Parts: sequence; structure tokens; C-alpha cells
Amino acid sequence: MPRLRPTPYHRIGSSSRHRRCRMLPLSRAAIMACRHSPSQTAWPRERLPSHRVALGRSRSRSGFGSNCDAGGANFLRATSPEAEMRLDGVNYSIGGLVGQRDFAFLNVSELPELTSPAGAFRYSAHRTGAPTARYKWAPGVRHSDASLSWPPRGLTLSVDFVAPEGAPAAHRDVVVTVVYALYRGLPLYEKHVAVTCSGRGGSVVLESLATDVLRLTNEATGYWPHAERGHITGASTSGRVHMASEMTRGTKDPSRGTTRLGPDESCTTCTQGNGALLLRSVYPRGPAAQLGPAGFHGRSFASFRTYVLLHDSDEAERQGLALRRMYRTLAPQVTENPTFLHLTDATEAGIRRAVDQCAAVGFEMIILSFGSGLDMESTDPAYVRSVAASVEYAHSRGIELGGYNLMASSRRVGHAGDCVNASGAWNGAACLASSWSDGYFRRVKDFIEATGLDAIETDGPYEGQSCASKEHAHHRGEGSSALT
Repeated sequence: MPRLRPTPYHRIGSSSRHRRCRMLPLSRAAIMACRHSPSQTAWPRERLPSHRVALGRSRSRSGFGSNCDAGGANFLRATSPEAEMRLDGVNYSIGGLVGQRDFAFLNVSELPELTSPAGAFRYSAHRTGAPTARYKWAPGVRHSDASLSWPPRGLTLSVDFVAPEGAPAAHRDVVVTVVYALYRGLPLYEKHVAVTCSGRGGSVVLESLATDVLRLTNEATGYWPHAERGHITGASTSGRVHMASEMTRGTKDPSRGTTRLGPDESCTTCTQGNGALLLRSVYPRGPAAQLGPAGFHGRSFASFRTYVLLHDSDEAERQGLALRRMYRTLAPQVTENPTFLHLTDATEAGIRRAVDQCAAVGFEMIILSFGSGLDMESTDPAYVRSVAASVEYAHSRGIELGGYNLMASSRRVGHAGDCVNASGAWNGAACLASSWSDGYFRRVKDFIEATGLDAIETDGPYEGQSCASKEHAHHRGEGSSALT
């Protein structure tokens, strides 16, 4: 396989060659533009986001060039839709092109001949913007990297698609918005899909959803992917492409993971490797969201976010450095590095002793740990006052105080709040889409605000269990329990 010439990550963007590398995610935007029929897109190249992007010509049969000094390496071999969904039993592609003769490679001279598939959602409009902060965070806190930007600097692209002619009346009220975020200095794109139903023709059910579909080359998958055929772990590197999502659980169980790598039935000439060349980010169940003015889940549904990082090397260490940069960019709080300890005695006396010890030797934070006796769901006024007094004492000595809390995993909270299977038996966790969860989150939030705790250490926030209950407040049956 051709190798890329390594470039230290701290130098990306520092030369003309590196600027081309920095623009690599925008080549994906150009590919996306080519997924729509030239006769219908109303999206000429001069109206793409302000960066100049182009499809590079490959030096091999493998497909798209990377518009980067990649030594001939390529990532994609064929066009694919932006997303795929099923509404009320009808399968739809979101955008896409048909007419490619051989799915093992793309001859760019064929692009003018490709057309929009009949029955696909088609391009309507697009907008650009800047990434926004999804939560409050300040660079430099707790020894974190003060040079990081929050929110990250970059560009967002939102593309609207509308239903095809001849779609059922209710489906003609549906708009699908594909949202990309591209970040400066990082060959990564973030993507999610929003489905909105105005409901003039009635509500719809979003039965299934794939938020990203990539037809990869053997080069991109490393020829022999580090995976079992049919799926890869929810967050893993496979060759030159790393895909993960917010629903990633690091499991090889395909019923729970969102990242799927499998065979491409469209390609009859893909003979190298194990044939696993179709990479998808997909809901493991459902989401079975009922949408519309009277829909159970409201008018609009927004998917989880998928993250796709492109590697410029096969070297494990360099790929690891890229992953670390990705997480520093997307979740900069991971760079916080206080000196702290876990305490298993949550009595006032035990906390004071630990605070005095920490102040004496230079520790900065205490976490009241698993087994300490801390109850963050308590509403007992006397207990709340006791914990608040401990927090106040810790602050007086310059020490932060936080606590551990088990959220959903392995919890049994009663039939009204448990995940249950089809027979009604407990299914291994509490259901965070039940009314019990409303009270749970409210109690924990009130406890933190009343006591002044500085941190919460959560355990088991998303176990991935299905729940077949049709009585819970925020889902209906197993299909929509993926939303928990």
C-alpha cells in the first residue's frame, strides 16, 4: 500500500502542502455535492463553502483522489447517499447518485452521466455557519490546555432534502437536514441527521436510520480490517478511517453498536481483502420515532452525532496521536488534570480528615467514591446540609469536592422505571426514558446545586439495554428504546 509522508500534527496548516491536508474533510463536501444530480442540485461548485475543494484524480483504480499529499492513497471508491431511512415501511435514500458502472472504483469522467435515484429525497437548500458550544467549559480550568478553543474553530454545513414526487402525503411534509461540522487543523467531520415533520398530512414513524454510508477502498480499510466480518467495535480504527458516535459503547455486539462494517452487495468486482468495504453509522434499533404535531416524539428528531477521522498513515502510534487530538478538540475537558483521590468515607469527620491531608500534601480534589455512602439522590434536608457543610470546609482549604453516582447500569428501581424484556422481566438496567428518570435527574441536579459539589463521577449512564415497555413516558416499545 502506498504510504503517506508523515507530517507532525502540530504542523498541520503551516505550509501550502499542509493547508491542502487541512482541507481534506472538505473533499468530503465536494463528494457530497456530487451525490446529487447536476440537473437538480441547484448547488453549483461556486456556491460550495468558501474553501476551494475539488475531486482529486486518483493515481490508481481505487476511486476519488484525496486532494492531499497522500502518496496515491484513496478513501472512497464509489458514491453513496448522505443517509438512509425508513418511514412508515418505505425505504428512502437521502440524496445520492445512480449510474456508476463499477463500484470497485469511480471513473471521474462518468460524473456528468450520474443522476439522482428515483424515489430519493432531493436537495432543497443549504446553509453554512460556525460550530457552537454544546456545554459550558473554560480553557485552562484544572490545568487543562489553555490554548484550546471552545467551541472549536471550524465550519458547519446544513443541507435540506425534501420528499420526492409521488411520495405519500404524510411524507411530503418531511424535511431531512444533514448537518456537517468540519474543524480547523483536523481531518475529521462530525455529522448528524435531523428529520422534521410539519404534519399537515399526518404523523410519520421514523422506523430506521443510517446517518452515514461510505463505500471504502481496500486501502481505507487496511485490506484486512481489524474486525470481525459484519461489524467493528463502536469506536475502533480500521485501516485509514476511524468512525465512532455518541452512542459508541466499545462493544462487538452488533445489536448495541452503531458502527457497522460489512460487504457491499453493489460491488461484484471487489475481490481483495475480506470484502468488508461498506461502512455505515446506523441505529442498532429503531429509532422508531413518531413525528408530527401530535407525534409521540414531537415534530423533529435529531440523531446521534457520528465522527469520521481520516488517517494519513498506517502507523498505530501516529493514528493514536490523531485520535487524541480529535478528543482534545471535541471534548477538551479531557485535558483537565487535577491531582485527586477517591475517598470511601463520606461522613463529615472522614471528609474533614481527608481534606486536611490533601491540603497538607498538595492534592486538589476529592471524589466521594463508590462505597463511600454518599447518596446524591437524597432529598433529606439534614443530610443535604451535612454534605453542604463538608463542601464548604473543603473549599475553605482550597480543595474541590465531588461524588460518585450510579445512573442506570445494573439498577432496579421498580417496574415503572426498569428496562424490561418482552415478557416483562427486568432487562439489566434502569430505563432512562421512563418517568423515573425525570425524577432521578431532577434530584441529582437539586442535590448538586444545594450542596455546592464541584464534580460528579457517573457510572453506567448508557448501558445499551433495550426496553420493551409500552408504558414508559419517553418511548414506546423496544424500537424507540434506543433513544434511552
